Amino acid sequence: MGLSKVWVFAESDGDKVKTISLEMLAKARELGDTVECVYAGGGAAVAETLGKHGATKVYATGDLDG
Repeated sequence: MGLSKVWVFAESDGDKVKTISLEMLAKARELGDTVECVYAGGGAAVAETLGKHGATKVYATGDLDG
């Protein structure tokens, strides 16, 4: 019995998605039908990479400075 949706908190070093986030996406794909990510920052730089690793949607907070 799989879950309908699994969320992953994605992290990066600058514009490069951290390996742990990609590993979490891989596991999430095993567990759920749909995988979505939450990302603290501007998501444009990482959305393509997250999508290539199974995220169907990326929710980004935007710039959190200040």
